[in-house]
Amino acid sequence: MAEFDTRRSLSFNEVHNFCRDFDVVPGICSISQILLAFRQTRQGTEVDGEDAVDAELDFSEFCLFIGVIALRHVEVYDDKGSRVLRPSVRNVCMEFFRGLEKSEGCKIMALTLRNGRHVRFVNKSTQFQ
Repeated sequence: MAEFDTRRSLSFNEVHNFCRDFDVVPGICSISQILLAFRQTRQGTEVDGEDAVDAELDFSEFCLFIGVIALRHVEVYDDKGSRVLRPSVRNVCMEFFRGLEKSEGCKIMALTLRNGRHVRFVNKSTQFQ
């Protein structure tokens, strides 16, 4: 398993910016639903009296947050355009990631320099091209 910098974290404002940039808000859910998922994700590690705005998510909590948003708010449609009533967790997550991939945030990120290099999402099906 890869090593992660445990000192890095995201505040609610940064998570909200991510959700806005990647069309999660208002495309999939509302700001209040994001705040609820953020608070529930933090529930296990929350300090008494800590405000959600002051709280931060580490990498594993952010992954859990993304999963919560996807499972609660993403709807899956079949090839004919009908809503799938009981989609698998995999299908829900893949639908969520397809939406992220098509968002303006993905296009902006591809043009943004990070440590002197361009960052872009790569799809396994494109053979990492």
